[in-house]
Amino acid sequence: MRHTISVLVENKFGVLSRVSGLFSGRGYNIESISVGETIDPQISVMTIVTIKVSPRKADRLELLKLTEIFRGRIVDSGPTTYTIEITGEEGKMNAFIELIKPFGIKEFVRTGKVAIAREGIKK
Repeated sequence: MRHTISVLVENKFGVLSRVSGLFSGRGYNIESISVGETIDPQISVMTIVTIKVSPRKADRLELLKLTEIFRGRIVDSGPTTYTIEITGEEGKMNAFIELIKPFGIKEFVRTGKVAIAREGIKK
């Protein structure tokens, strides 16, 4: 099962290579990747993925509560899996991962630092 997200990155030499290296370095195959310039030529849009866990039926409610506490969201739900999206600092990610390990992590993808400008901030 594939999940795609869009990320804004600086339009600089080597960004695509570094991001694809993150995935291949962890043993994930990239089926497709696309990058394109935005209206601002210094920013590009890149396309990418998330965490998939396989909780027992009895643990599903607890996993939903943990996801909510960490301000994450369930981006897909199947009969035996949840795909969870979490954003934040490295410490937050590590704490969440440690808490959900007992639920059974089936897949894991971490993209690293990405910056997106907030509305109203002048360059």
